[in-house]
Amino acid sequence: MSLFLNSFYTITSHDFKENTHHFILTIDSKHKIFSGHFPNKPVTPGVVQMEILKELVEKAINCEVQLKSMPSCKFLAVLNPNIDNSIQVEIEIKEQNTEIIRLNALIKNQETNFTKLSLIYNLIK
Repeated sequence: MSLFLNSFYTITSHDFKENTHHFILTIDSKHKIFSGHFPNKPVTPGVVQMEILKELVEKAINCEVQLKSMPSCKFLAVLNPNIDNSIQVEIEIKEQNTEIIRLNALIKNQETNFTKLSLIYNLIK
């Protein structure tokens, strides 16, 4: 189930090459989440960025997942949808078997890396 796909963000493109899924997303800068985070100075919450990644992983591998662990999480820059409403998401699959998927993810635009994570998800059967 997607909480934010086609409401908070839309997928403009998706391709897969050399173990890496490349997505281009458009964020709805008028979404109600920004009225509280923060009025007139919108910031995409970190928890929302993590949910977007989960949804994209599920779309990429066509399987539901649940976060098992997060070995690394770095929020490197503020993701303001009024300035950066088109973003790129790279999901590099490091390992996948019948139980887990281990990956590195990067949310960025052409000039800025916003969020960099290493994640391990359990596959939900």
